[in-house]
Amino acid sequence: MNIHTVMTKDIKPRDNVFQSNHITQSHLPFTKLESDIFTIILASLTPETTEYSFNIKELMDYLNIKTENYKTLINSINNLYEKSIIIKHKQHENLGNYTEKIRLLSRIKYLNGDEKVNINDTITLNISTEIQPHLFNLKEFFTSYETQSFLRLSSITSKKLYTIFSQYKNTGKILLSKSQIQEVLGTNYKEFSVLMTKHIKPAIKE
Repeated sequence: MNIHTVMTKDIKPRDNVFQSNHITQSHLPFTKLESDIFTIILASLTPETTEYSFNIKELMDYLNIKTENYKTLINSINNLYEKSIIIKHKQHENLGNYTEKIRLLSRIKYLNGDEKVNINDTITLNISTEIQPHLFNLKEFFTSYETQSFLRLSSITSKKLYTIFSQYKNTGKILLSKSQIQEVLGTNYKEFSVLMTKHIKPAIKE
């Protein structure tokens, strides 16, 4: 297994991120910072590599996080380890409809010997086996979006909508129902107009 060191002077995240449409159309229970870290991980993926090392200080600089807030970054990485992505499959071969709950990370390795990570430490993340088919060797039914465009967005709604728009950028039409959009965004408004006013329209203005 290869170990990929990210955020060095010679290695930077790619300009574009690739993920399966299953991820794009699933609700990701992430905060804004967790979403940014997730995207940087995706933009750093290389074939046959499931372990990635990040220097905390370099990652903070890349995300424009102030030094005094480094614990927020550490907490977000730890939270990603605890969270799962729920993917719903429809009419899949002989299985019919089914749902799977997948973790992004299978391991976090603290290279200083314990979980008390300092700002100059390096932390290693392992991509889980189950999520890999949704990230590697994607030949069809995948979404591509620009790393920096995603990172510049200021809200979790605008980030999620950006990935959805990216999936349908070649067709010009979003083929999702109102209930599906609510599910993807993790909302449950009785009136869709409220969702439009409070979340979607402000996000589109970005």
